[in-house]
Amino acid sequence: MTTHQSTADRSILDCIDTDEHDDLSQIDQKIQSIEEEMRRLADSLQRLRAQRNARTLISRLPAEILTHIFTYCVPSRWYRTSIHTKWHSFTHVCHSWRSIALDHASLWTCIDFSSMELARTMLERSKTAILDIMVQGHHVGRDEKRRELLKVIKLQFFRIGHMEVCSYTFRGLFDGLVQPSPSLRSLALINYDRDDPVNLPDQFLGGNAPLLSHITLHSVYLPWHSPLPILQSLTSLVLTGNHFTNLPTGRPLFDTLRNVPRLEFLNLAGIFPISIMETDIIPLPKLRQLDLGLRSEDFDRCTGFVEHLEFPESTALNINYIITSEDASVFDPLLSYLSRTFSKNENESATVESPRTIKALALVFTDFGFGVCIELNAWNIGTIPFECKPSLRPPSILGLELTWRHSRANPPSSNPDVLKAVLRPFSMHSIETFHIDYQCNFGRDSGSDGGGNLEDDPVNNLEKYLGPLPWSTSIRTLGIYGSSSFPKQLLSALLSIGCGLAESGLTVESSTPFPATQTLVLLDSRLGYSGVGFESFARMLADALVLRMKSGHDLEKLIIKTSCQMTEETFAILKEVVEEFELEQTEP
Repeated sequence: MTTHQSTADRSILDCIDTDEHDDLSQIDQKIQSIEEEMRRLADSLQRLRAQRNARTLISRLPAEILTHIFTYCVPSRWYRTSIHTKWHSFTHVCHSWRSIALDHASLWTCIDFSSMELARTMLERSKTAILDIMVQGHHVGRDEKRRELLKVIKLQFFRIGHMEVCSYTFRGLFDGLVQPSPSLRSLALINYDRDDPVNLPDQFLGGNAPLLSHITLHSVYLPWHSPLPILQSLTSLVLTGNHFTNLPTGRPLFDTLRNVPRLEFLNLAGIFPISIMETDIIPLPKLRQLDLGLRSEDFDRCTGFVEHLEFPESTALNINYIITSEDASVFDPLLSYLSRTFSKNENESATVESPRTIKALALVFTDFGFGVCIELNAWNIGTIPFECKPSLRPPSILGLELTWRHSRANPPSSNPDVLKAVLRPFSMHSIETFHIDYQCNFGRDSGSDGGGNLEDDPVNNLEKYLGPLPWSTSIRTLGIYGSSSFPKQLLSALLSIGCGLAESGLTVESSTPFPATQTLVLLDSRLGYSGVGFESFARMLADALVLRMKSGHDLEKLIIKTSCQMTEETFAILKEVVEEFELEQTEP
């Protein structure tokens, strides 16, 4: 059935449509009016903000000063972790800052190729400024990435000042880099894959890099058989190799060192010649620091190599020795060399003190269960800070770290011999400060030193472990650290009076350990002995110091750093037996 709308119905509908159309038109007009007002207000707001910003103090700074401030936001090669941060966010603060930043090329020279797109943008913004380039591991793993990277680097090579590449894949990466590099100042190539060493091309850098002063190569080898004029301006050379080291004889390395008269820092690890037939001496007159890292297979190689070097007496020597042998005699060639190096020359004037005269020693002995490590640092200054952190101490003239690993079932039995051997190269008559820190695995520290039980007589233990050092009459400051058995035995020996060593032929007067000590520093969070609390220990310490004082061995200053609490009464007792007493509370 079909229905038809009446004339009245259609009239009503037309009226409704007309009303809605009129309403929508009015709404659109209102919206348009509001939007125009918003644009007008936004323009006004922008002008007001610009006027306000123009009146702030920072906006009155010249562009040169603002640019200098911006440089502190830019990452450098010394702080690589900041390169991945949004350091360039200052370009989004305002139009003025962005214009100034984009106009200053040096703000865009530290380039990380982890993002090729960002790298290209920064290359464009850096214009013709000298570049600082960094390439990280997996970003050069694929062939197409490597080709693209190599293409970009080759195009910019003439203005690269510093370049660091750390990767697992070096194959083919630098084969094409044989053009001169007039701006290159430092080069670091770190190959993470030690089993796949890389040889640089014979004409690397075109043999022309007049400003190159720093080279660091890890499992990346120089073309030793080719002339290396690029090394003539070097002041720092760091070479780390492995069992694939391509140095069959000493001649290539010696020839290289002979051609770097300005060398100040030399660091070699695992890259010593297999055989040395040469007899000539290589002078390194500018050398300030020599670092050597070696393992079991490098014993004879390293000693043979270093004996061919001639460097100033002020040169700092750092040696890191890692072995798996349980025979401590393997250290003898090295220790013999140190003895010749640091012993007093008979022809040396008594009034002229050598820079190699050792006045302070810090000895750290660590037994970590599956191995033993002896760290020794020596200074030619008499006073060093008591803190254990190396960063808080001045640079040492000698740093020696001997590590030998062993099975848990067969710990080394020669700890005392090694300790005495390490101390043997130094004159006992010049040492003014001695610090010792003996750290033992707690599971093995039940009266044991890791190489046999400690004897009951603490003074005998001093002779057993430290040789003649405890009877030196020049040591004025003694620091004892650690909470294992040996430091406590050492402290017991220090406080022992009249404990003569008959087998050593010492008199009662000369048998008092550390007789000239005037300052004693005890650093330990758990001072005391088994069954003896800190309070009892402190009173025993006071009694022992009184006995030393009566025997003519006064202690002028006592410093105790501990997490334990001391009563005012005990504090007063210790204050009475020493001229100066300091108690410093540490974190537990």
